[in-house]
Amino acid sequence: MTNGAGKWSVGAELGRELREIRERRGKTLSDVALAKVGSRQKLSRMETGQGPWRYADVKVLCELYGLSALDTALFCDMALASSETTFSDPSNPARFGLYLRMEGRAQALTVVTIDVIHGLFQTPEYHAAMQQDWIYPSPEHAEQQFKQRQARQIAFWNRQDVHIESVMSEAALKRVVGSRSIMKEQMEHLHLLGQRDGVKIRFIPQDFPSAPGLPGQFTLISTNIGDAAYVEHIDGGRILSNPTVVTDFRNAASLASKASRDIGEWQ
Repeated sequence: MTNGAGKWSVGAELGRELREIRERRGKTLSDVALAKVGSRQKLSRMETGQGPWRYADVKVLCELYGLSALDTALFCDMALASSETTFSDPSNPARFGLYLRMEGRAQALTVVTIDVIHGLFQTPEYHAAMQQDWIYPSPEHAEQQFKQRQARQIAFWNRQDVHIESVMSEAALKRVVGSRSIMKEQMEHLHLLGQRDGVKIRFIPQDFPSAPGLPGQFTLISTNIGDAAYVEHIDGGRILSNPTVVTDFRNAASLASKASRDIGEWQ
């Protein structure tokens, strides 16, 4: 995994988001300053992750840029957590709000899973079969989640600079999700993706003496502002940036990779 340029932080990530949005809206720092959000110097400090972050300032910026209610809520939450080393992404319908942004532009990803294939590698049929018995608040939520997964994959795999390593237990390959025909198509999809430049798909054989590096599912994210780890849970997920914690996850991923084999060896 490639190291980022420095230590990742919620404030630095928020600054990058707001800077990119401002530039897409065609506004200069002076334009924003004239809207009485703050001085050019203050806005520059915010956009470079130096703060100070205030909920009210971020909310005004979101209104100025015409952001949705979900994006506004996410960025305001980030402002409140800007001094923390962890950030909790909320559950549906705003689930993975920050993580998806980071995933889509990461310099490199390392994903470790146990008994399921990671979302970026799932075929639509595999994903639908996995979700068919999940209880959603409404059919609209279920449809939204499915569409989000497909949009997420398109955004990621259409990149020309993809760098990702996936390590999973062999159990994920043997577990029949939906039907054997769905699994056959899913395996063909994995083999095809595994041939792409910058993509490594590996599995740990079930007869391996132990399962090093598999304390649970996690993702290591390398960005141009630093590295972070992402751990998913039933209500969403947590992004962790404490250097010691990130190093522990990186060591776990390294052990898992050393114990694994290339997907091309699995029949």
